[in-house]
Amino acid sequence: MRVRLEFFLPVSLVLLPALASAQGPIHFQSLVDEILRENRDLAAYEAEVSAAGDRSIAAGAFPMPMVGFAVRNLPVPSFSFTEDEMTMKEVMLRQQIPWFGKRGLRREAEAKQVDVTGRTADAAKLALAEAAADAYAGLWSSLASREVIDRQAADLERLAVLARARLASGGARQADVLRAQMEVARIRLPLLDLTRDEARQRATLGALLSHDEPVDGLPELPARGALPAEAEAIAAIDAHPELVAFGAQEERAKLDARLASREKWPDPEVGVAYGFRTGMPDMVSAEVSIPLPVFAASDQDRRAAAARADARAAASRREARKAALVAEVHSTLAEARALSERLAVFEAEILPRARLTVQSATGAFQSGGVDFLTVLDAQVRRNGEELDAIQTRADLLRARARLARAAGSLQFLFVSEGSSHE
Repeated sequence: MRVRLEFFLPVSLVLLPALASAQGPIHFQSLVDEILRENRDLAAYEAEVSAAGDRSIAAGAFPMPMVGFAVRNLPVPSFSFTEDEMTMKEVMLRQQIPWFGKRGLRREAEAKQVDVTGRTADAAKLALAEAAADAYAGLWSSLASREVIDRQAADLERLAVLARARLASGGARQADVLRAQMEVARIRLPLLDLTRDEARQRATLGALLSHDEPVDGLPELPARGALPAEAEAIAAIDAHPELVAFGAQEERAKLDARLASREKWPDPEVGVAYGFRTGMPDMVSAEVSIPLPVFAASDQDRRAAAARADARAAASRREARKAALVAEVHSTLAEARALSERLAVFEAEILPRARLTVQSATGAFQSGGVDFLTVLDAQVRRNGEELDAIQTRADLLRARARLARAAGSLQFLFVSEGSSHE
C-alpha cells in the first residue's frame, strides 16, 4: 500500500480510506513495552549483567592450588634413581592464602559492576522509550496531516466546481477558476513529504523493535493527562539510573582503594611435600613463603591513590549530571505546559472559529457576497491551524518522553485513564 501512495500520488485520496481499514491500530504503551522486550541492545545488557555477576563470584574465589613433582639429587651421568641413597622423588602441594578480607573486597568491587551495568541498561530503556515516542509522534502527525490535506483538497475541489458554475452564469472570473484548480494541484505536494516521513518513522520503529521490516498499523495518540508537579519530577531524579550508576562506580572505586591498601599485607603461600628414597625412610616437608612488600610505595599506594581519584571523579560526574537533569526537567516541563496550553487554545477557540469562518465564507461565496479569494484564504487558514494543532499534539508527546527520560521514570510518559482530560 505504501508503494502505491508513493508512486501514484494522484490516486492517494482514494487509497487512504482503504489503507486505514486494512491496517490495525498501534497502541503506544503496548508498542513501547514490546520494544523494551524485543530490542537486542537491551538483551546485550542482560548478558553483560549476567557476566558481571559471574565475575563477582569468581573474584572472591581462592587461588588455584598447585601440585608439583620433583626429582632431587639425581646422579650424573648415570641418571639412576637407585644408585645414590640421596636421590629423592617428591610430590608437592602448594596453596596461596589471601589475607583476611581481600576476597570479600574483591567480590564486593566486582559486584558493583553488576549495579553499574544494570543501571546503564535502565538508562538505555529510557532512551529507547524517548526514541519510540519521537517516531510514534512523527508517524501519527504524518497520517493525521494527510487526513487534513485530503479534506482540504476535497473542499477545494468543491470550490473549483462552484467557481466554474459561477463562471458559466457570469458571476465569477476565469482567474478564480484557474486559481482554484492550481490550489487543488498545489495542496497535494506536501503528501510527498508526508509519505517520506511515514516511511522513515515506520522504519525507525521497526529498528527499535529489532525487526527487519517497518512497523505496520495506524497509531493512536495516547490520552493527554495532567502533567506532574515540578517537585515530583525533581524528586524522582535522585533515583535516576544514570545517577545510580555513577554512585555504584564511586563505591566500586572506594572498594578498589581499600583493596589496594590491603594488598600491602602479603598473601602467604603454604606447601607440603612427600618424598621417598630407595631403601631409605620416606620424608615429609612443609614450607611457608611470604612475599616482601618492598615496592609498596610505587605499587599498592599508587593503586590506592588512583582508585580514590576515580571515586572523586565519579562523584563529580554524578553531581554534574544531576544538575543537568534538573535543568532539563525544568525546561522540558515548562515546554510541555506551554504546549498543553497552546493545544487547549487550539481546541477551544482557534479551530472551532476557523471552521465556522470557512462555513460562513463558503455560504457567502455561493450567494455572491464575497469573492473567491476570501473563501480560499479562509480555507488555507483553517488548514494551517489544523496542521499546527496536529504538530502541537505530537510535540507534547515528545516533551513528555523527554521529561520521563530526564526524570528517570516512565511513569511520567504513560498516562492513566483517571488522569486524562480528553
